[in-house]
Amino acid sequence: FERKRATSAAADWLPAAAGAYANGRSTTGKKIYVARCMACHGEMATGLIGVNFVDRPILDQPARFHETLRVGRGRMPPQPDLAISNVSDLVAYLSTLSVAP
Repeated sequence: FERKRATSAAADWLPAAAGAYANGRSTTGKKIYVARCMACHGEMATGLIGVNFVDRPILDQPARFHETLRVGRGRMPPQPDLAISNVSDLVAYLSTLSVAP
C-alpha cells in the first residue's frame, strides 16, 4: 500500500492502491472524525477511551478498518451506516496525522 501526494486542495493524501477506498478526501474525513470519533479517540486521534489511530497499520487495510467500524469492537459501538466513501475520507484524514518525531 502506497500513498501519493495529492495535487488537489480537496485532499491531502490519496491512497494509491486502495480499490473502492481510493480517493478519500481528508477535509471531509476530518469533519466525520470530529462528529463521530473524536469524543472517544481524542482531538489528534491518539486515543482516550478508544484506541490510538495515528500511524496504525490497519489504515493500510481500509476494507478491514471498515469492517471493524461497521461491527464495532470492544467498547466501540457499531457504525453500520458508514459508507465506503465515508471510510475512505476517514482513512485519508487519519493518514495525514503522525506521531511527533
